[in-house]
Amino acid sequence: MDGDSELVARVLRGEPAAFLLLVRQYQALVYHVVSGVVRDRDASEDVCQDTFIKVHGNLASWSGAGSLKSWIARIAHTTALNHLRSSKRRKDQESLEQFEDASGELMFAAPEQVELSVVDEDEARRLRRMVAQLPAPYREVVQLHYLQEMSVAEVAAVTGQAEGTVKSNLFRARKRLAEMMERAHG
Repeated sequence: MDGDSELVARVLRGEPAAFLLLVRQYQALVYHVVSGVVRDRDASEDVCQDTFIKVHGNLASWSGAGSLKSWIARIAHTTALNHLRSSKRRKDQESLEQFEDASGELMFAAPEQVELSVVDEDEARRLRRMVAQLPAPYREVVQLHYLQEMSVAEVAAVTGQAEGTVKSNLFRARKRLAEMMERAHG
């Protein structure tokens, strides 16, 4: 039995320490996936908690056929998208009721917890800001592929996109980042 399967078995046997270990092992992954979609720090933290509640409640349905990492990332992605949908519905309702523009309620700050393997910290901050400015589909695949080191197939499984779409989005994201860097240094 591999490490993930053993950990899942321990959680399913009711060992609280095992679930805590699972959370610690995958919390960075979940945060990267969620913050790439939600982009509001407080909301991201709530969605991360919701994700782990769903993981715990559905752990018995993990077949072990695919990686636990991809399975958890998919739950995080779906939970984040559902949060955005419900937030948008709530905001639309508030706008109608109060005749106010609710669009200013979301903060679009890049998560500070993103770790990049860049020697120059200033350059790392610039790169994080540039990634945060990418359109959501590009930002999401960049975070999963480069920051979480997922394969194209795993990113496709998490996002529900075809592998060709993931490759195309990665290509376009790299091109945009290169253009942004050129403008910043030019």
